Amino acid sequence: MVLEDDLHLARLSSDDLHEVAEELLRRAATQGDATASLVAKAIESVARQRRAAAAARERVLAARRAWAPLRRAAEWASSRR
Repeated sequence: MVLEDDLHLARLSSDDLHEVAEELLRRAATQGDATASLVAKAIESVARQRRAAAAARERVLAARRAWAPLRRAAEWASSRR
């Protein structure tokens, strides 16, 4: 069964996840909660993966934009044969 809070967490941005992880780490430090520390590390890992995926998407889009004029020129040249 999926809870409403679970759905909300699924839509958190990487920055929001980072904030949640920091709060859990603070709690782990002040209360000595080992579970909070482990969960914080897992959440931070997800946040890093999301940031890396977003950066990779940006690089792919930038590469496509950079190669678009050359691709159009090649298509034009091949259509002129």
